[in-house]
Amino acid sequence: MTIKIAISQFKSHCFAIIEKLQTDKKSIIITKRDREIAQILPVNTKQISLFGMLKNKAKIKADILEPVEEKWNAAQPLNASCLV
Repeated sequence: MTIKIAISQFKSHCFAIIEKLQTDKKSIIITKRDREIAQILPVNTKQISLFGMLKNKAKIKADILEPVEEKWNAAQPLNASCLV
């Protein structure tokens, strides 16, 4: 949720508004003559770790340790006719 506030009100109550921003975790849009001129966002204090970010997102549907029965073309040596 966003709170809109006039620049004159922000200048006179800056400290109290920033304190409220920290506790409410809402963004503030500062306006001048009913035109939006700036936005203040609360700092995201929760650190997002890359390690484990995709945990439980993929599912293994088969045994990944058993050898594959199918013969791959990658195991075949290249011949000159394939390169043209």
